[in-house]
Amino acid sequence: CQKAYGTISNALMDRQDGGDLGLEEAVECFPYASMEDFPLVKTKEFQVYHGAMQHLEKYAEAVQKFEDASGMSKGERKKAAKHLTLAIEALMNFKSSYRDDMSKLQLYLVGYIMERISNLASELENRLWEGGEL
Repeated sequence: CQKAYGTISNALMDRQDGGDLGLEEAVECFPYASMEDFPLVKTKEFQVYHGAMQHLEKYAEAVQKFEDASGMSKGERKKAAKHLTLAIEALMNFKSSYRDDMSKLQLYLVGYIMERISNLASELENRLWEGGEL
């Protein structure tokens, strides 16, 4: 079982820039990417990770009603951007605090998730600049 896990983990991490792995898939894979079941539910570690995912979910809810961020008002984009910033900050805290507890695959996924969130935040920031406000 551990050998198969290692093979799958390496195959996923070897894919250039996550391949066709989407942000949602990376988030959903994270809890299952550890043979030690890290982070366990109802632990401080779980709460930190879950808090970051709640900010990501709030961002998704904010943009869900629009085809993309360009249809959002400046205020809506600022609020969505704030959720992305809080998600990144929480994930950075999670990664630095629990790095030694995570599997290599989880470390990869956290980095990938942070990169994707940063890209979304940059897109929102660009839209705010285009609208003449930041």
